Amino acid sequence: MRALATALLTAKVVEHAYPYPIEGAEQNAAVVGYPAVIEYGRTFSQAPQDATLPVWIVGGLVFEEATLDEVSAFLATDAQTVKDTLEGDIGLGDVSVLVTRISIESMVTNNDLRHIAVRFDVEVKA
Repeated sequence: MRALATALLTAKVVEHAYPYPIEGAEQNAAVVGYPAVIEYGRTFSQAPQDATLPVWIVGGLVFEEATLDEVSAFLATDAQTVKDTLEGDIGLGDVSVLVTRISIESMVTNNDLRHIAVRFDVEVKA
């Protein structure tokens, strides 16, 4: 989780990056969530090998019209940069990282304000 956050910060994709869920993340921050499911290897006595982690990029306020333009621009250009960064060499050795899906969600941030967040589902395979 730390490697994903660090990669986005190092590539200057975001201004802040959190390798764990955090309340009150600000706009232009990346937040890496915990995987809902961790799959074990397919042969006997192997350790957990596969997980899908959510990574959110926090955008503007839901109720601001400018946020619509911001999200559209992000999806047109910056989303590919996020995908390329996460799937690149982020220091995990033989671990495979693949962005499998992007979705738009809202999340509560500072002062209980609701922000748009672009969610990237990141599949990690050891």
